[in-house]
Amino acid sequence: MTAYGLALWWGYRTFAVVTYPYLGFTYRTPDALGVLVAAVGLTGLAVLLPRLVRRPGDFMVWFFFAVVIAPAALVPSWTHDLSPHEARVFTVVALTSFALIVVANRWFPLPSWNPPRLRSRDVVLVYAVLSLGTYGSLLTIMGSNLEVTTLTGVRELRILYLERVSQGGPLVAYLVAVQANVANPLLLLRGLQRHSWCLVAIAVLGQVVIYSATGYRTTLLTVPAVLAIAWMARRLGGRIPGPIIPSALGGASILGTTTALTTGWVTLGLLVTVRMLCLPAVIALAHVDTFSDSPKARWAYSFAGPFLDYPYDEVPALMVGNLMTGDSANYANSGFLGDGYANLGYPGVLIEAALLALVLAALNYASRGLSPAVVATMVLAPAMVAANISAFTAILSGGLAATFVAALLMPREGWEESERPWFPLRRRASTSTTPA
Repeated sequence: MTAYGLALWWGYRTFAVVTYPYLGFTYRTPDALGVLVAAVGLTGLAVLLPRLVRRPGDFMVWFFFAVVIAPAALVPSWTHDLSPHEARVFTVVALTSFALIVVANRWFPLPSWNPPRLRSRDVVLVYAVLSLGTYGSLLTIMGSNLEVTTLTGVRELRILYLERVSQGGPLVAYLVAVQANVANPLLLLRGLQRHSWCLVAIAVLGQVVIYSATGYRTTLLTVPAVLAIAWMARRLGGRIPGPIIPSALGGASILGTTTALTTGWVTLGLLVTVRMLCLPAVIALAHVDTFSDSPKARWAYSFAGPFLDYPYDEVPALMVGNLMTGDSANYANSGFLGDGYANLGYPGVLIEAALLALVLAALNYASRGLSPAVVATMVLAPAMVAANISAFTAILSGGLAATFVAALLMPREGWEESERPWFPLRRRASTSTTPA
C-alpha cells in the first residue's frame, strides 16, 4: 500500500501537475494528518478485500480500490481544490462508502435458485444478431470511412460520435456498450482458452472497429487486459490474486511516468497516471467544490426529472468540465463519489455506493459456476466505465445490466483451459542415420 501511494504521489507531482495543469491539477505541501487518515483507512480496507478473485464483485472491489478509492483518499491531501479539513471529510466519506461496498460483496446473502442456461449454439446466434445490429448501426451513423486514431487524439472523434448518437437515438449507444464491454471480451477469452485464433481475430477486429467509430479508449485497452487475465489464469492454475490489480496499475504508472520524463513519450503515462488514476480523483473533488455551496442536482436532469425541478441549464458533468477547463463542451464525468455529491451531497455518495453494492451482489449471484478468468473478463470493461460515471448510468450505459444477463444465462461448459501451449513449437524430425 505504501509503494502504491508513493507511486501515485510521484506521478501526480512530477508528471500530471507539470504536463497537464489545464486539466485542473494543482499541488500543495501534503497535509500530514490527511495522508495519515488515508493511509490508515486504505490499510484497513485492504485487509477486508478478498485475496483471490472468485466472483465479479471480487474483481470490481479490487479495481475500484486501486483506481477510485486510493486516489480519492490520497489526492485531496496535496491539491488546492478543498481546504485540509474539507479534504479529510471527503477522504473519510470515500473510505466509509467503499467499506459498505466491500462488506456487501463479502457477506450479502444470495438466493440459491439456478435459472436455465442457454446452449452454446444459442450463444452463437445471440452474438451474431448482436454483432449485426451493432456494426450495422455504427456504419449507418458514422459511415464506412473509419480510421484508427491515436490513443491521445480521440476527443474530436468522440464528440462526433456523441452528436450522431444523439440524432439517431440511444439504442446504438446501448448496443455498442454491450458489444464492446461484454460480448467481444468474452469472445476473446473463449478464443484464447480454446486456442481458436479465428474467435480471437473476430473479437480484436470488432474492438478496433468500435474504437475507430467511437474513440472510446476502453475498447482497445480491454484487448491487452484480457490477454493478461488469460495468461495469468493459465500460469497460476486458474487463480487470479486480487492484489495483482493495484500492483500492475502502480507498476504501469511508474513506467509511464518514467518514460514520459526521460523520453517525452507520454501515451502510457497519460493513460494510466493521468487519465486512469489522478484525473478521476481531481474531477470528484471539483464536483464537491462546485456544488458545496450550490443547490444539489437531485438527479432531476435524469430519472427524477418528472418529479423534481432542475435548477440548472446544464448537467453537472458539463458544469464541472466548463469550470475546470473553460471549455463549454467538456464533460467532466465522475464516478459515484463526485456524481453522488453533486446530486445530494455526501448522502448521495452513500446512496450510489449502496446501489453499486446491490449490483455487485446481483453479479455474484448470476455468475456462480463460472471460472475466475471468465468473471474477471466480463466485468473488466464495465468496471473501467463505472469508475468514471454515475452508478445509475453505469447499469445500462456501462454494460453492468448486460453483464448480469450474460452471466445468468451463459453456459458453464466450454470455458476449460486447453492444455496445449498457445504457440506450440514444432520439432524437426531427426534425420540422423545409423552407420552400417
